[in-house]
Amino acid sequence: IRVCCFSKVQDNMLMWSHYADKHTGICLEFDLLEDSTNVFRSLFPVKYTNIRESCNYIRDADSYIKCFALTKSIDWSYEKEWRILFNDEIFLRSALKIGEKYFLKLPKPSAIYLGKRIDSENKRKIFDICKKREISLYQMEKDTREAKLYEIEILKYSEKNFEDEI
Repeated sequence: IRVCCFSKVQDNMLMWSHYADKHTGICLEFDLLEDSTNVFRSLFPVKYTNIRESCNYIRDADSYIKCFALTKSIDWSYEKEWRILFNDEIFLRSALKIGEKYFLKLPKPSAIYLGKRIDSENKRKIFDICKKREISLYQMEKDTREAKLYEIEILKYSEKNFEDEI
């Protein structure tokens, strides 16, 4: 089974620390309604609990995998996580092959959030990509009074192109 993880939030301090190399990485935002790849059809919410359900593999392998792969300790509930689950057959059918490696095809991001400590060279490269592909771009910053993150708009593209409305 292959798993791809997503979150409903882009401003969680712990997630930027854990998953974005101490705020030097990026966060991609997707519009689930604009999913041309249909990859989000296999998106399931993670259940946070400290009680492990009994999963019966012999009766129903799919239910067992979902039970196992979609359950986490309540300690991780701040992640507000959703996961896409693939078996090899589905993954290989929907993946993009480059050389000997396979990559999950995702729709174009609706926005990219830069970590507050991203280096200037990576910031410039991502800015150029966002400008060329009309992807909104934000920079995360820390509110020192409230010890939380907020975003600063760098590039903003509307959800619909103005010409589409004419």
